[in-house]
Parts: sequence; C-alpha cells; structure tokens
Amino acid sequence: MAQLYFNRILGTPKCLLLTAVCSLIIVTVLFLHRDRLSTKDQAGTRNSTSNNQQGNSVLNMMKQKQDEQIETSWVDQQERDLAELLALAKCNNTLPNVESDESGGDKSLGLKLLPLNDWSVMCRGISIERDFDSLMRPHCRDRYLLLDYTYCSGLGNQMYRLASMYGIGRAACRRPIFVKGVQECVHGERKKEMWRHHDRETPDEIERIFPLYSTQLKYVDLSAIKPSDIRYIEGFAKHCCKYDDPGRLKLHQIKEKYVQLKKVDYLQNYKFFDGRRKDMRKIFQFSPNVCKNVLSAKCKLFEFDRSSHKLCVHNRLSDFIQSGWASDFIFTLRSIEYIINELKPKYGGISVLLLGAEKDFLHKIQQNLNKTLYTKMYIPESSSRGEDLAFATIACNSMLITAPASTFSWWMAYLMPDNSPIYYSARLEKTYRSKDNFLKEWIPLRLIDGKTIIRDG
Repeated sequence: MAQLYFNRILGTPKCLLLTAVCSLIIVTVLFLHRDRLSTKDQAGTRNSTSNNQQGNSVLNMMKQKQDEQIETSWVDQQERDLAELLALAKCNNTLPNVESDESGGDKSLGLKLLPLNDWSVMCRGISIERDFDSLMRPHCRDRYLLLDYTYCSGLGNQMYRLASMYGIGRAACRRPIFVKGVQECVHGERKKEMWRHHDRETPDEIERIFPLYSTQLKYVDLSAIKPSDIRYIEGFAKHCCKYDDPGRLKLHQIKEKYVQLKKVDYLQNYKFFDGRRKDMRKIFQFSPNVCKNVLSAKCKLFEFDRSSHKLCVHNRLSDFIQSGWASDFIFTLRSIEYIINELKPKYGGISVLLLGAEKDFLHKIQQNLNKTLYTKMYIPESSSRGEDLAFATIACNSMLITAPASTFSWWMAYLMPDNSPIYYSARLEKTYRSKDNFLKEWIPLRLIDGKTIIRDG
C-alpha cells in the first residue's frame, strides 16, 4: 500500500515538476561545489608554486651562504698555510735588532727580527692563486703562440722556454700553447724518450714544483688545426741563446688564431721576458710542500747562524765535463775568496754554502778555502731538483755561478730577491752564451794568470 501510494504521488504533475526542480538544484549545487573545489585546487597550486619559489629562494640563500662559508674557509686555509710558512720563516736568516731602553740596557724582550731575504716572494703561491689565471690568460682570448720543438730537455731549459713564450706572447696578446702528445713536458721527460738529462728528474717534476703553472698549461692537437687558422713563421731566433726582437714579427697584426715559430725551441735569453720579472716570480711559485720542506731544512741548518750573510756557490760538473763547461776548481776557490773580501765590509760575517751534486768537488773546496775568511761553511744534502732550486732562491743572499752554461743555476740567481749580489764566471768562450745572457747588474769574474780573480768588464 505504501509503495503504491508513493508511486501515485510521484506520478502527479506537481510532483513531477517538484522532482525536476529538485534535480536541477542538486545539479547546480554539485556544479558550484566542483568549481569551488577547482578554485581551491588552483589556489593551492598557486600557493604551492609560491611556496616552491619561496623554498627555492631560501635554498639559493642557503647555497649562497654555504658558498660564502666555503669561500671563507678557503681563505682561512690559505691564511693558516701562510701563517705556518711565516712561523717557519721566523727562524730563517734573520738579524736581531736589539733595542736599548732609556737606561742604556738591552731590551731583549723587545727583540725585532729583520729579514735578510724576502723568502716569501717565491712562496706566495697560496696567496696569488686567484690572480694566476688572469696572469696566464690576457684579455684577448683564443689567440695562441706555439714553438716547433719535439723534446723537453731539463728543468732550466723548460723554464726558459715557457718564460720566453710568455714574454713574446704577452706583448702580442697571445697565450703560450703546446702541441699535444709531443710537448707535454709538465710531467718531466716524456716516457718515449730513451734517456733523461738528469737522474733526479721525476715523472711529475714540474707539477710538484710549480703546481699553479702546471694547471694553466694548455695543449692543442696540431693535426686538428685548420690551415686557415694557423700562421707559420720561419727565420726567428735561429740561435738558441741570442735575442731576436719579436717586434719585427708584428704578431699583433696577425689575424690567425695560432702562430707557430718554426725551428725554434730554446729561446734562452732573458730579454724575451725582460721587464716581467715579477710575473716570472708569480708563474714559478713553488708549491707549499716544497716551501715547507725547504724552510724547515733551512731552520735546522742555520739554527746557530741566523745573522751571517749567506753566499751560495753553485757548481756543476758531470755532464758538462766533456763539453768543457764544467766548474773549475781554481776559479771557484779564488772567486769565493774574492767575493767574501768584497762583501764583508758591507754585510759583516759571511757564511758559504756549496751547492751541487758532486760532493767530492765540494769537499775539496771546503778543505782548501781559508777558514779565517768565513763564519761557517755548509754543504747541504742534495734533495729533489725543485727543492734545490727553492733552497737557493729562499736561503741565499748572494750567488756565484761557476758553470755559466747551466740554465738551472741561472734560474736560481734570477728568482732570488732583487738587488742580490750575483757573480758568474766570464769564461764563456766554449759555451753558446755571452754576457748578453746575464743581467747587466750581475758581475762577471775571470781568472787570470791561474791565481787572480778580476772583474771582467
């Protein structure tokens, strides 16, 4: 009965109209509700996007802050390393300057240490690292200078080559670049070469000694260069050690990307990079490890001899004997005596350091030198070539080059502080060099009558 009654009611026209109206209301409500939900979703999406943007902004700020912290920690690390080197330097080659109080007594607690040698010039790699890239990369990009050599040679020769390429290229807005697979000398003598010039060379020699310099070396595959991108120049610097004015090449007017100087390998004349000595000291910055090792060794060696002037005498025999370029015993002995007598009035006590691999020769000098002339005599133990080079530039106040054909001893002297007294043997007749290869302020000495040393010009 109830079901029948319900059906009858729904079947009336009024109920049918009411049902239709109710259905329309329900559909409308549902539609509006859906739009509301959609609006909420869009708002939520906008809020989510906004939140994501805010989150990204926060992340960027955090990253920036983290980068700043890393930057700060990097600087702090450099300062700590530099402080460590400074601490080592305090025991190195310093002259006590004792102040007196008003009563005339010594103020020993107020002792000042005056450095005799600006050791830090060659150990500042950690503080100039950021400037190094701009030093090796001038503003003009994609312009390069190549040489035409196929072997590396020893450390001194490699340093000459890079320095001269830098000097020539810098003036013409071209960066040194090397041939891939042929001129990769950063790791010492190439493996495919059958012999090495020096027994103490190691596969990563330059990389260990000059890490900043080694990271900036750039190589190119010569076969991959388009003919239209390279200019070949012949007839420049034919002699290994004579200066040839690069200005005559007008490199700055050449439009090609690469310029290769044909049949040029050594460029061993400082005039190619004259006027850029400060740049050379930056390029050839010693590694922190080399500096620490050398300064530590210097501390121990001069523990009881801080105040004397250190005259270093570099000798070379072995591979120079056959060519007649080797250090001469009488010249070395008499030159040391001459230099001590010349320097003593200005610097006071003079200590002598005999450097070189041939210890028998050095001990012979030690045994025959007048002991009343000098304060102390040292024959340091030979170390790696890099540390030997660093030791000379850091520990020596003056230098005598007894084998003037040695590029290694030349670089020892050149990297020493400015105004350091430098002497060299003027016996150049059998070598490829002349006085033009030595700085004008360096002093040439010559042995005459087998016993007397004179200034040669």
